[in-house]
Amino acid sequence: MIRTLREQCIHRHRFETLQHTGRVIGDWIQFYNHQQPHQALEMKTPAEAFALVARSAQDSLGQYTGPICQSSVLI
Repeated sequence: MIRTLREQCIHRHRFETLQHTGRVIGDWIQFYNHQQPHQALEMKTPAEAFALVARSAQDSLGQYTGPICQSSVLI
């Protein structure tokens, strides 16, 4: 992602202030994660792929009946 950020965002803008830099990079990260499909993720966005994994993990944990924590240490 760092190389993509540099090629698609940083090299294409002339930043005027630190606030401008933060806004432009933040907007690009939002686009990259929520609107730009990725071939490596079967043309899903990272947000869509994460949601599928999280839902699958939640479904698996819903079926788990063992202890979730022991002596304040998460397992």
